[in-house]
Amino acid sequence: MSLVQDIRSKNAGPFWITIDVFCADAAAFARLNSALTTAMVAQALNADLARVQRFDIAALNVIKFSAPREVVQGSARIATCTARPMRC
Repeated sequence: MSLVQDIRSKNAGPFWITIDVFCADAAAFARLNSALTTAMVAQALNADLARVQRFDIAALNVIKFSAPREVVQGSARIATCTARPMRC
């Protein structure tokens, strides 16, 4: 049995990224809640641990992490699937 039903990442504005971990059920949430640390996520994101925020939402069996983006969304250093060349 998998503890995680789904993982989604999304932009939380131009400066932050959010990762939602959807657990299969309350038992999976309880196990993962104690096993998955904020330090693990900070390391995976190459983010400063002090700036990573964690939100445990037991009613939804979700663990949410928010961290500052390394590069601001929309900057010239990021290529996105919606980026289009400018026409003069």
